[in-house]
Amino acid sequence: MNSTSEMILILILYFIIGLVASILGAVAGLGGEVIIKPVLDLFGHFDLPTIGVLYASIVLSMATVSLLKIRKEDVKLNKPLV
Repeated sequence: MNSTSEMILILILYFIIGLVASILGAVAGLGGEVIIKPVLDLFGHFDLPTIGVLYASIVLSMATVSLLKIRKEDVKLNKPLV
């Protein structure tokens, strides 16, 4: 295989890992760290500091999507913020 096809397979693999981690996180309430960090470490393409940065970016994007969904639903609080 040439390097382009290997890179495409790696990207597809990481996409599937992220998708499975998201589904399990939504269904079972597992955090992405329980699934994503060990699996990325298992494949060995990245060192631990890089995996930490990748995971932090995943958490930031998931939090952003959650906040945008809440904002779109126009959630109101019943209690005053004191």
